[in-house]
Amino acid sequence: MPRLFLGLEIPPDVAQALLKVERSVEGARWQRSEQLHLTLVFLGEVPAERVEQAAATARLVQTAPFDLIIQGLGCFGDPAHPKALWAGVAPEAPVISLHKELADPLVEEGFTIE
Repeated sequence: MPRLFLGLEIPPDVAQALLKVERSVEGARWQRSEQLHLTLVFLGEVPAERVEQAAATARLVQTAPFDLIIQGLGCFGDPAHPKALWAGVAPEAPVISLHKELADPLVEEGFTIE
């Protein structure tokens, strides 16, 4: 089953700044800048036949452009050997609203938000 998330692309200048931080972790292999993203909703493993349903639901959501403030850094996995680094964002109203607008209809359709 594919692991599914809904997210936003990161602007190239922000991606480059984040990659500089990632490169400072010795021995790590990181993603290319075009693979960096802001996860809004993580659905985990979803049966392949339901992926299009989730995508169709997400396409119904529209929002105006908004700014984000990067706040905090962390990692997934053992800090001595992290699997991935993450950068948090300040919990501003637009991103919270967008998360809710995406998550609520998905939950109504029987998806589990992790």
